[in-house]
Amino acid sequence: LDLSGDDDTPDYPTILNNLAVVYEGLGFYEQSADLFSEIIEQDKILYGEENPMYTISLGNQASVLTKMGKYDQAEKNYDQALQIFEQIGDTQNSDYAILLKEKALLLQKIGKQQEALLLLQKAVDLQKEILGEDHPEYAKALFNLGNHYLRLGNEDDAGVLLQRSMEIRKELLGENHPDFAQSLRKMAIYHWKKGNYKEADQLFFQTFANYFNQIEAFFPTLSEAEKAKFYNTKLKITFEEFNSYAVVRSQSNPNLIDHMYDYQLATKALIMYATNKVRENILSSRDTELIEKYNQWIAQKEELSKLYSLSLDELNQRNRDLDELQRASNQLEKELGAASSTFARTYEQQQLSWRDIQLQLKANEAAIEIIRFRKFKPDSSGIFTDDVFYAALVVTKQTQEHPVMVVIGNGRAMETRYLANYRNTIRFKTDDEHSYQVFWQSIAEKLTGIKKIYVSPDGVYNQVNIGTFKNPETGRYLIDEYQVHLLSNTKDLVALNQLKPKSGKNQKALLIGYPNYNLGLTVDSTTDQSLQRNQPRSLRGFMGLRREEKVPTGALQGDISLGLKTSLIQLTPDGHHITMLPGTKREVESIAEKYAQQNLTFDSLLYDRASEEALKSVRNVQTLHIATHGFFIEDTGPAEDQTESYVENPMLRSGLILAGANRLIADVTLGEDQEDGILTAYEAMNLNLEQTDLVVLSACETGLGEVKNGEGVYGLQRAFLVAGANTIIMSLWSVDDDATQQLMNYFYEDYLKSRKKFKAFSRALHKMKDSHPDPFYWGAFVMIGG
Repeated sequence: LDLSGDDDTPDYPTILNNLAVVYEGLGFYEQSADLFSEIIEQDKILYGEENPMYTISLGNQASVLTKMGKYDQAEKNYDQALQIFEQIGDTQNSDYAILLKEKALLLQKIGKQQEALLLLQKAVDLQKEILGEDHPEYAKALFNLGNHYLRLGNEDDAGVLLQRSMEIRKELLGENHPDFAQSLRKMAIYHWKKGNYKEADQLFFQTFANYFNQIEAFFPTLSEAEKAKFYNTKLKITFEEFNSYAVVRSQSNPNLIDHMYDYQLATKALIMYATNKVRENILSSRDTELIEKYNQWIAQKEELSKLYSLSLDELNQRNRDLDELQRASNQLEKELGAASSTFARTYEQQQLSWRDIQLQLKANEAAIEIIRFRKFKPDSSGIFTDDVFYAALVVTKQTQEHPVMVVIGNGRAMETRYLANYRNTIRFKTDDEHSYQVFWQSIAEKLTGIKKIYVSPDGVYNQVNIGTFKNPETGRYLIDEYQVHLLSNTKDLVALNQLKPKSGKNQKALLIGYPNYNLGLTVDSTTDQSLQRNQPRSLRGFMGLRREEKVPTGALQGDISLGLKTSLIQLTPDGHHITMLPGTKREVESIAEKYAQQNLTFDSLLYDRASEEALKSVRNVQTLHIATHGFFIEDTGPAEDQTESYVENPMLRSGLILAGANRLIADVTLGEDQEDGILTAYEAMNLNLEQTDLVVLSACETGLGEVKNGEGVYGLQRAFLVAGANTIIMSLWSVDDDATQQLMNYFYEDYLKSRKKFKAFSRALHKMKDSHPDPFYWGAFVMIGG
């Protein structure tokens, strides 16, 4: 906002109000509430505290506070605003009716249903009298009263009001308006509750058609964070509701299983695909001005990534405003998205269906989409239950009319007790008597005659290696019974079978390993005791470490990682330095020898050359191999005796350790242009890997991150895919040097001869299993991608 300093004019709070309303509509509640606080102060100056403009601002902020769960503060705002209207005798207006309606929605949430009903009825009567029956606000009042009746079990009155509201919205706003989608969704639930399933079917379908239009309209102008916020707060819940409905309804209408699969194709990993599409459009546009703006945005993100690792004192010394830099970066990202849509739409639905996936399969292959969703019942007052379900949708070449659906109903136990059991059996090398039965047996029953499976995981399935499940009946592991190919979305099968591997002008491989973590220090790395023993390639993860300092209020919407140094110190074995990994030197030299034997182009960067600067300068190598320490800091919430926030951005909680990283721990002051040797996933997203076919992260826990249901794992896996890589090899737990070296040698020996990466990886795993039968040794690494 730039009004040349005239922030005490009526235009300024009006513009602020419009922006705050937009933020609320997109789900950015904290930003919206903060703007309304500023507007309220402006209104006091311009109008005084007994003016309707002031009361409207109070009510607008209260609406946002309600959505944030700050009910007490919201109720105080509403009461103050309503009292002002009543004191000045101005209650016969639409704004007063809106306040009544909004307070009623708050009362619903805190259990005061009868009080809410009275306010909603009064709001409807007022809006009808003041605005008439052909007005969007009257339609909204009808909708809210109808929804309340539905909550109370008064279905007859609810249906009449909701239907009338939907008709008005359709006539006045059109079928593509978000308010019309809101009516469609609620009418679908109403008919579900009434048992009118055919009507519910069609209303759900119409709702999603509207949603896809919203995605196409809004996504080009949003940053990645804004896309995620918009989708998760506005659309994703309805897909969960539909999945609950489809599971129940599919027995009488199996066509709904088709729609479940097709909606997954359209929305799973949607944010990542949209981000990739923007990057691809820009880089292929030949628009030098647009590409330069893109490079400027990457530079801004690079600067942000450096500032994230600083303490507050260090940040103040550099006199950099993180909030302002983040806002500038977000704005530039949105401009890029809008500009790139000139060349191609950011989001392309492509109208793919499960039949398109089936066409890609051979006779002994299956595609499996795994979907996590919470249970929703139409009589649950619009609230999800605590139950979590997983649905596996299976398609084979022989599938006739509909995908086969397998429903697993103990999702909460899978994500807690059984996941902990799986990790413990891996860690302590004990027999796993539960995982196959819990996670896989019901799916396996639908895979008769299948030898290869393409699996798109969701939820807890991102945190386990299904290949390590042991069939109790046969005594064989899953990788002995199937070839397992992991995909972000099974729609990748179309591209996998249609496109050749990425092969830019630069065909060479880049091998990075054995970083000198003491680069820039006086310590002699050759005397490091770690050289005398094998070390796991991870700093101790799963720690839930806290930051040293609190984040400044409002900084980066809470999305900032200060005090990375403190976290790394706590992750190191002795609390003083990151230990060297001698096995990574042997690994890189062995792989380099194999490239040389095949007369293939490669470069290897060891010791001082294995730096963050070198990695960031990579441009489109065909294969990128990185052998070093990896880390993942799990966010488990604050301990009872701590008030500090945890690191909130998951892309800042995982990364790779490169040369010079011990300088950070040793408090060495770095220049503004120097790298700290810690490549976070946030930074890895900025790499230029547009023509890179394969990235091998030969470090521990590189596959870990924060699981975002429906969107995958936020960590290094996502970062390298967003950077442009086709395929990632990554790890789920810590394995010592020797086992990792052996696996990588097996893989490259096969891969460089066959050039078939998935088959080479599968054969390498089997060789490892022959020499090291326990899954701890061979099951840590997984491959995902196209």
